[in-house]
Amino acid sequence: MQASKLGLTKTYFNNPTGLDVDLETAGAYGSARDMAVLGAVFLSRYPALFESTTAPTVTITKGARSLTADSTSAPLHYLPGLIAAKTGYTDLAGGNLIAAFDLNVGRPIIIAVLGSTEDGRFTDVETLLAAAQKALTH
Repeated sequence: MQASKLGLTKTYFNNPTGLDVDLETAGAYGSARDMAVLGAVFLSRYPALFESTTAPTVTITKGARSLTADSTSAPLHYLPGLIAAKTGYTDLAGGNLIAAFDLNVGRPIIIAVLGSTEDGRFTDVETLLAAAQKALTH
């Protein structure tokens, strides 16, 4: 899936992970709109991969090996309607967060926060979610 095929005109990946390439080169660049579109496409195509993002811990087992990790999106777990979340943080990009919520409007609401702080990204999502809820009730 290439960014251009999805119409992500403000997005460019320098590597598959999006992690910083070095101290001066980010691994990816993108707009909040593009990341929201990417999140919506990913959610619609691979919903099962998002299921674990709302659990406090996740255990992955392959053969005799298991790995358990705490959720990085835990500060969002108490918010109503949370479907999925993907966190990200690098020194160059700052705190990023894409979250999907079911606000009973017939489709998920995708919130994208880019360039925040590691902790501030969660507060930013809460603020945007409250604004979306208010806009949908008026």
